[in-house]
Amino acid sequence: MKYKILIEGGFAAIPKRYEGEVILTSQEMDVLFTAMEAVLSAPNEALRDAFSYHIRLEHGNRIYDKRFNEPDLPNAIRNFVTQLKQGA
Repeated sequence: MKYKILIEGGFAAIPKRYEGEVILTSQEMDVLFTAMEAVLSAPNEALRDAFSYHIRLEHGNRIYDKRFNEPDLPNAIRNFVTQLKQGA
């Protein structure tokens, strides 16, 4: 699965980019894709130092592209990003 992640915001406002390809089981991909399909509540515009996440996942003909605010980030996506950060 290919991924592109842009994390912006925070106190220092230094953007971080992660891009690459990772091998996941079909079950792990299904969990991520289900999280990407989740309907979110209205974005919280009052957030000041929170991070925003632009996530793009591709596998075959399945492409998911979504933006999240930090409090709205699904746990499955949060865990995936954390794993990528630890591996970088």
